[in-house]
Amino acid sequence: MHLVKTILTAGLFLSAAAQAQNVLEFPQPENNPEEFYAVTEIPAGGIIKYETDAKTGFIIADRFQSMPVAYPANYGSLTQSLAGDGDPLDVVFYTRAPMAPGTLIKLRPIGVLKMIDGGGERRQNHRRAGQ
Repeated sequence: MHLVKTILTAGLFLSAAAQAQNVLEFPQPENNPEEFYAVTEIPAGGIIKYETDAKTGFIIADRFQSMPVAYPANYGSLTQSLAGDGDPLDVVFYTRAPMAPGTLIKLRPIGVLKMIDGGGERRQNHRRAGQ
């Protein structure tokens, strides 16, 4: 019974995902902001920096990070969001295992990180993909 329920749940989720042509346009849940959807771009422990193209939703390998630098947590973007720099809002999240790039996940926020660069200005998230 559990297997049937899992398959049905996965099928419904995939059907909803197929309707969203661009993963960044995937609708947020009704109880947002208590929960929200994010698309994984870089898995925890990863050394390849991926970007989600804002126009197409494709995941693009942007560059390899220098060794031994690796991302300590999963990194991605909130769907249907827009930050001050014109890109989707960034999200950092922990899971039991690294998430594959392009995977949608429902998350509960626990805090906000305000990023400031060395000059005191707000850090801009300048992305190469989608520009």
